Order: sequence, then structure tokens, then C-alpha cells
Amino acid sequence: MILALILAVATPVSGAALILADDGGLDRVTARTLRSLAAQGLRKRGVTVTDDPRFAFVQGVDATLAQVLKETGVQRVFVLRVGGKLGKKVPLAFEEVDPVRLTSIYAADLVATGMDEADRNIARLVESVLDRKPAGDSAAMTTVTAEEKRPFQKKPSERFVALGFPFGFQGSTGRSYGKPFGLSGAFMIEAENARIDFSTLGEVHSSSGTFWVGISANWLPSDRNITPYIGAGVGYLFIGGSDGNGVTRTGGGMGLLAEIGVEAMRLHGFRILAGVQMLVPLYDAKSLTLAMPVTPLVHVRFAF
Repeated sequence: MILALILAVATPVSGAALILADDGGLDRVTARTLRSLAAQGLRKRGVTVTDDPRFAFVQGVDATLAQVLKETGVQRVFVLRVGGKLGKKVPLAFEEVDPVRLTSIYAADLVATGMDEADRNIARLVESVLDRKPAGDSAAMTTVTAEEKRPFQKKPSERFVALGFPFGFQGSTGRSYGKPFGLSGAFMIEAENARIDFSTLGEVHSSSGTFWVGISANWLPSDRNITPYIGAGVGYLFIGGSDGNGVTRTGGGMGLLAEIGVEAMRLHGFRILAGVQMLVPLYDAKSLTLAMPVTPLVHVRFAF
């Protein structure tokens, strides 16, 4: 160890230094593990973290550190602080400081409930500081802390009842578009990356009308607060058109649904969804003289 320190003093380093400024009274192994996790997170983001042994132990962010940083010539300095256990809670803080003045450039903090959650929080804090965004913005369904989800009691799988407003854009010969109106209802079951909808909707807009009842499955690629989604379903589709002279004609039968959209507020107890749906009849609808073989809808829903 002494030889390593002598060699380190004699050898300038570059890259970034990671300082453990406070171990919170945790045991030596745990504190070093948290520092290693922070270093690993930095390296994953392309930051070269020096292994200089002068930065391997707990030390204050003070004039002594400033002198060591000057000698090493590091370009960036990151500081990890462990606030110590408050019951089962472990406060964590991570910041980047100026390597000369040691003033804070950007800082973020989270409170973990137990050491398992502390591991996940370290990765979120590193992401927050490097991207210069609040730590809360990096929350995902699998990484949101107990403190963050407490107001909403986030669950791995949830059920919702949705109310929506669909607007159709189908046309039919001899009739003009106007006075759009639509309502929808749905029962939704949502997990981390999937959602099942049992839905019904009805809409009219003078030139055509649509009624749908069916089931659809949706894939949600992200577990963040806002995610895109894509889905498909099957059900009964009723369409109103015209006979080509403006007289109403209707048809109904099995149909397919395709949908793409965005879902927001996933870390909360409700949802806001906005998407585009395509309804495809599996029956001959030529007698309805529709302008398009599929019926497009813009659909906004609020789920609780």
C-alpha cells in the first residue's frame, strides 16, 4: 500500500477522480462497494475514472484534496456522500465539483430504503449528474424508490378504468365531414412492459360512424414515466356509411385494431394516453362506399 502511494505521487494521472467524502458510518466493505458502483456507472457512460490509491479512502473535500488534485491533473472530480443509516433509510448524494475551486457544478440526492435500493440509486444519481437533470426524472418502474412512490403506492401490476374521446376521420360517398363526437370506455390491466385493454368506443362525424368492442394487447418498450406503445386487437366492428347517394347504410362483423401512441404518468396512480388507431373490418364493406378501407381514429384517454 505504501509503495503504491509513492508510485501514485510520482505518476500524474488523467481522467476523473471519484471521491468518497463521507461513508455515513457504514462498514468499510459496504462503503467501498458503493464507491465501486459509482465508478462502474461513470465508466459505462464513457468517463475514465482513475484507480489512483490516493482517492480510494474516505477524505474531505478540502484544501488537502485540492492539492492532490492539482498534482494528479485530473480533469473532472465526482464526490459521493453516504449520509448514514436513519433507521432503514440511507441518504445518498452525488455531485460533480470543479477540480480547482471544489465548488459544486451539479448535484443530486436520493434516499434509499435499505442497501439493495441504495445500489439502484447510485446508478440513477450518476445518470442524473452526467445528464444534468433532476434525479426524479430518472425514475423507472423498476428503480423508483420507496420514498418517491409513497404518495402513489406504485404497484408492479395495476388495473384502471378509462374514459376516452375518439375522433374518426372516415368518409363515405355523398356525405360530408362535420360535427365529430365520440366516447369510449375501457378496463385496463397494466404491467411493466405490457397492457391489456378491454374496450368499447363509439363515434360519429356526419360522413361516417364507428362502434367497436373488443380486446387488445399493447407493448410498452420503456418503464419510465412516459413511454410510447404499440398494440393490436380483435373484436366486433360496426361501421356506418352511405349507399353512394347520401343515404345511411351500415355493416358489422369481426374486425381488427392496430394502435400506436404515447402513455404518460406511469409512476403515478393514473394514466393519460394519446394515440392513433386503425380499425379494419374483416367483412365486405364495399356497399358502405367508404373513402378508405380502414377507419382511422385519434383517441385520447384518461385512466384511473
